[in-house]
Amino acid sequence: MNNQKAFLGINLDLLENPKYKNLDSRAMMLYALYADRYSASMNNARLGNTAFVDDMGVFIRFTNELAAKVLHTTAKMISKFRKQLESENLIKIVREGLKGYKIYVYPVQQTPSNVELLLPWKNHTITVQKVTSDWTILSKIEFCKNLKLSSQTIDMTVKSQQEYTCDQKGNTSLSHSSLSHVFLNNNGLDDNAHAREENEIQPSQLNKNPYHSLPEKIKSSFVDVFGFITKPMAIELHSLISQSNEDMVNYVITSSKGHKVTNAIAYIKAAITNALKRGDK
Repeated sequence: MNNQKAFLGINLDLLENPKYKNLDSRAMMLYALYADRYSASMNNARLGNTAFVDDMGVFIRFTNELAAKVLHTTAKMISKFRKQLESENLIKIVREGLKGYKIYVYPVQQTPSNVELLLPWKNHTITVQKVTSDWTILSKIEFCKNLKLSSQTIDMTVKSQQEYTCDQKGNTSLSHSSLSHVFLNNNGLDDNAHAREENEIQPSQLNKNPYHSLPEKIKSSFVDVFGFITKPMAIELHSLISQSNEDMVNYVITSSKGHKVTNAIAYIKAAITNALKRGDK
């Protein structure tokens, strides 16, 4: 028997966070529907299809009529639920002439730490450990340096499990709304050490990594605005610099500060593509 099923997930912070206490449960279902469609738009953007990306970021199109059929209700009720979601800053709706509406989906706010959770798995702690490439090890060290940690050295051996961390607040425990994010902790660095025969970082490896050949101002501004740069991101940034120029890429990055950008590379790519179409340089 095939036990594989498709599920529409509800973000638990919608249930736990007092901020959303007045949100109708059917509005939560509608948000889950939008978030699922948003992930498809995001995946298309990662593959280079910018049909659902504009200057405000990634968006979706989802009619009230279709949502009503899926959720077994009426289009009028869907309109009511959309207003609830918009009032909670979970979505933004922009009309685009005869094409209908663009819907921008925003993240759910994390439940405050001083709120007692209602669900029975409230005390569970999830630790994410990943074995990654040597390039990622180098990048994590670089990122730690950028955080200006008080410690000047990072122990890469398996023995020291709790001495240092890239997070100045200490060990990180993932909450409901942060399971998809990557946290840099000493466990992650130690896990990577398992995959290496030596703990030394060879200078010859340094030159092969696309991150290290990025212009310093690009690395600095990206870390300041968006955070950690992964290897695929570095490759994309090199490509964008080749398509336009270093100053244009840096300008787009720095101009993004303070905006709600859920996918940095897709956003930068869309902005540069639009600028090049206009003839900007």
